[in-house]
Amino acid sequence: MIRTAPRLWWIVVGITVLTGLVYALWEVPQVWTWRLAACAVLGLGIPHGAADHQLFSVLYADRYGRSATRRFYVAYLGAMLLVALGWWLLPQLTLCVFVGLSAYHFGQANFSYLPQEMWLTRLLSFNWGLWVILSPVYWHWDSAAPIVETLWRSGLSGSLLVWVEVLWLCNSLFLGGLIIGLYGVLPWRDWLKESLSLGVLAVSFYVTPLLLGFGLFFALWHALPSAGDQIRFFQAQREGYRWYHYWWAIVPFTGIAILSILALGTYLETDVLLSDWWSVIFGAIAALTLPHMLILDKVYKKLEKEERMEYN
Repeated sequence: MIRTAPRLWWIVVGITVLTGLVYALWEVPQVWTWRLAACAVLGLGIPHGAADHQLFSVLYADRYGRSATRRFYVAYLGAMLLVALGWWLLPQLTLCVFVGLSAYHFGQANFSYLPQEMWLTRLLSFNWGLWVILSPVYWHWDSAAPIVETLWRSGLSGSLLVWVEVLWLCNSLFLGGLIIGLYGVLPWRDWLKESLSLGVLAVSFYVTPLLLGFGLFFALWHALPSAGDQIRFFQAQREGYRWYHYWWAIVPFTGIAILSILALGTYLETDVLLSDWWSVIFGAIAALTLPHMLILDKVYKKLEKEERMEYN
């Protein structure tokens, strides 16, 4: 985002800082926090994956021709079914895999301007994304524990917080070392922006409630820049492609995804715990993450290749 959408980066930083100040200085009713978090995740977070069918068609049109769309649905639904079976049969393993995949996906989107084939980029991406996931969970463990327990499908041991703390500390130190190591590798303005981004996110995760902190990150720091990258990809492949073509294309699947989550929620009891509702949302995101990140990985690599050819 710092290179591909610098103006958006400043706007996102401003909104994040302003939200943090509001929660640091005033007591916001909890119901409004839940509503804002839900709007962020459902309104901006989930829609950024609703163009995957078109991305797949563009990526594999030469290989599969007209059957690309059919192959997309088979592969996409198959991957979602695999994740759903994982939640049912092996919830603990599925949760760990989900965290790992999400960590890499978040980091890859943030560092999409770096060479994607380099192992150092992958290491940086994974650790950056892992820090983004662990930080709000660690700092708001009392709020996170019920959600984790629901996804884990069994009671949490008393020592789990200690392990989370150790993992977060090691991850933070390692990520800090990687960021420091980027000084002199990145242009100093890019390095300064990446460092500032970490600082802003750290303060946001610390002062805002768990769900809102994650919702802001997922919507503003991940989904919006990712949507911009997808639009940039389509513009490179389709002459005359505009941003409104993208937003119009995501409407159907966005509606289906949100309605599916709400429909699933209606099967829960009316006095269901908030953690159960958010477990449904995170479970749905997990089912979408695997096929989505595989497609976006291809998109980022193709964008990098084409931009390198254009530069040369």
